[in-house]
Amino acid sequence: QLKMKILVTGSVLHPNWKGGEPKVAHQLISFLRQNGYDVLINYAAYYFKDLTIKNDPNITLNDYHKNLLKHYIKIINKSKPDLIIAFYDNGTTTILEAAHKSNIPIILYIHIVWPICPKETLINEKYNQCVGVRNVSPIKCIKCHILSSNKNLPSTLGAIVNAISVPIRIHARYLRLTYDNLRLIVVPSNYMKNILTKN
Repeated sequence: QLKMKILVTGSVLHPNWKGGEPKVAHQLISFLRQNGYDVLINYAAYYFKDLTIKNDPNITLNDYHKNLLKHYIKIINKSKPDLIIAFYDNGTTTILEAAHKSNIPIILYIHIVWPICPKETLINEKYNQCVGVRNVSPIKCIKCHILSSNKNLPSTLGAIVNAISVPIRIHARYLRLTYDNLRLIVVPSNYMKNILTKN
């Protein structure tokens, strides 16, 4: 009997990535392998640092990258996985599109509120809890990000770009393009589930 092939992707799989998300990812991989699945790991997104302007981390335009997309499609064509599991990071939109182009079902793990907050915190400039980009005006999102930035020009420009581009990313690529292949979103808590559902 052929083993089910699963491609697991994400920067969090890189050995240098610290925190809770890589622990969850590696526990999942260990569990899958123990239960007879053929698991391939890919953390190429870790190396695609040119997603920023002049290497300034405050000006991240988006997590979509054409060369990374070519890499993912090459890996998919070579390994022919039955399923992709992606951990949400700086290459997620790209792996979602690769799955869409290759017609491979994909499961997405989201551990942070990046899809609904350009600051990834859901904390506004006054350090109060926010309800997410779909429930406040875009102007408030932009204002919050700018006021929370380092006040220098690159940081302010980055704040504006991120605040404007988050809704664009969600609707253009993340939802419309990839929805048919996205089988499941896995979150670590009911709080995260409710926040993402509301947004």
